[in-house]
Amino acid sequence: MSGFIRFHAFIVCLLVSVCCSIAQAGCRSGDVGMGLFIGEIQGPASLDENTSVQFSVVADGDFNITYNWTCDPVDSGTWANGDSSNATFNAGLVESDKPVTIRVMVNSANGFPQTGSLEITIVNVNTNQLVVGDIAGPDAVDENSSAQYSITASGDTGITYLWSCDPASAGACTNQTSATATFNAGPVDTDTEAKIKVTVNSDLGVPINKEFSITVKDVPIPNPIIDGFTTDRTTAKAPEKIFITINAHDPGGNALTYSFQATLGDFSGQTDNTVYWTPPETVTGPQTITAKVDNGTGEASVQFSLWSTDLSIVEGSTGGIIPEGTLESFFPAGEIDMRTDFKGKVLYTNYWATWCPYCVAEMPELNDLYGSYKNNTDYAHILLDLAEDGSAITNFVNSNSYQATNWVLDPGEFFNVYRYFNGGSTGIPQHALFDRDGNCRWSHLGKITSSSMTDLESAIDQLL
Repeated sequence: MSGFIRFHAFIVCLLVSVCCSIAQAGCRSGDVGMGLFIGEIQGPASLDENTSVQFSVVADGDFNITYNWTCDPVDSGTWANGDSSNATFNAGLVESDKPVTIRVMVNSANGFPQTGSLEITIVNVNTNQLVVGDIAGPDAVDENSSAQYSITASGDTGITYLWSCDPASAGACTNQTSATATFNAGPVDTDTEAKIKVTVNSDLGVPINKEFSITVKDVPIPNPIIDGFTTDRTTAKAPEKIFITINAHDPGGNALTYSFQATLGDFSGQTDNTVYWTPPETVTGPQTITAKVDNGTGEASVQFSLWSTDLSIVEGSTGGIIPEGTLESFFPAGEIDMRTDFKGKVLYTNYWATWCPYCVAEMPELNDLYGSYKNNTDYAHILLDLAEDGSAITNFVNSNSYQATNWVLDPGEFFNVYRYFNGGSTGIPQHALFDRDGNCRWSHLGKITSSSMTDLESAIDQLL
């Protein structure tokens, strides 16, 4: 029985010992986790600029306590002994009285940091000695141009200036160290916002910064302007060449370059704004010519048509050109200059007379021909009566429904040159087709046949 009692007592003592150990461990853990506390930061509520003062804090309740002192804004001053409970704050220079937050972070072995803060004021002891006005100058500057900006400063000696631009890509300042600076705007792709900045300093050693918002304006470089073009002809048969001249200028005085393109055909002999175009040998009709003028940043272009033909020039006695002459038109009434009034048009001509049976017989076919092309403003259809009086033409036209661009009377002088397009024959009817340059490209002597009509229509189509 006594052995049992001794064993029971041993067990009780063991349990008491364990519980006490647990209790002691629990208390120690609680002290580590929640025992760290800090008091309020002690120190003055204000201090003069460029002076020093001590700040302190009391911390307790744990071991391995550390300190880290800071200020906000961070450029307000520096710290000595910033890792102890008593730290020295060295105030910097300020332009005017400046509110600052003093902070300390206290940590310990428990890893739960505590933070304290104190609001103070750094006093500007030189207030109102250096007085700086606002920057004066335009709020917009064209790219690649200049503008002046100025500022006033007084109240101290040894005043200095330093101008700059932000971003630097917007431009640069000259006379950077004077009260008036010149801003040279750079090139920009779009309107660009920038700031003109100046730092004004003096013997006080407290710099004052000013800035002024501006816009650097994108000024588009104008495109070149094409004033016109000329060609020595509009229609050619390879290997004939057409000489092209492009007249252009650049508003900004920039150098111009010229280039040429064509749907078909070849260019040769280009000298700046002039070039020769040779039409294709196997394709007839209008070809689109594109001329481009470039000034380095923009371009202008012009398109026009030139005609390729497989029809040779019928020389006649004029080298192929339509004869000169002013003739009387009865329908519509007036005078026409055969060489100049139809420049730029494909001109079909027919010599006839009311006393000529072949002439009268082919009139229905010629009337149909005119009907096929009369709506094309680049086509003209002229019927020339040879050496009759006006009444003969008037009676014939009034008695029939035939149509033409003009019904014309020729006393014979024009015909005496014209007839050499048909070998110099004096007989009628005679036919001749002229291109837009007034060169004869097709002719026929006598009444027109179905075969010659086919050739005539083919010639008209390619010249139009």
